Amino acid sequence: MYAIYWDYDIQHIYDLEHVWVYIGHNDEIISCEVSFHGKYMIGLLSDRSNIQEDGRVQVYVQPGKHAMAALDELFRLLPDVEAVNNEFAGNGGVLENEMFQGQFKFGVNIDKLAEDHLRTFSFQPSFIYTPYEWTADMFVTWDELKAEIPVRLRALLESLSN
Repeated sequence: MYAIYWDYDIQHIYDLEHVWVYIGHNDEIISCEVSFHGKYMIGLLSDRSNIQEDGRVQVYVQPGKHAMAALDELFRLLPDVEAVNNEFAGNGGVLENEMFQGQFKFGVNIDKLAEDHLRTFSFQPSFIYTPYEWTADMFVTWDELKAEIPVRLRALLESLSN
């Protein structure tokens, strides 16, 4: 499992998405799942055509939102795929789910500050995708990431308050 963390989603501060890659006994990829707006989808095409030559599964990330899919065209089927990056930017304020409850969302105006900040990043998605290369130093254990998220967010939200 890979938990992929971003400080920002275009609609709210903080986002965490996941990719699950299932490996068989012969080290072959037998399945893949990806997170998609709080749900999950199959991340491996039935013809396995999104397994790259280097053995990695290719998935796409929704512009601004970070949901994942095996086909980039899937995002175009979402009715608000462009609006979330423009007129709906920032409307979620600060996301603080149950796992991090009470660890970083402080202050009465923090959602408004987050909304105003996120609106400065509004954009029109091009739907042109560029491969992203993950480097070894980007990978940490889940325990390290879980401890780092509140620290990063407290610092980010404090900077918005100043």
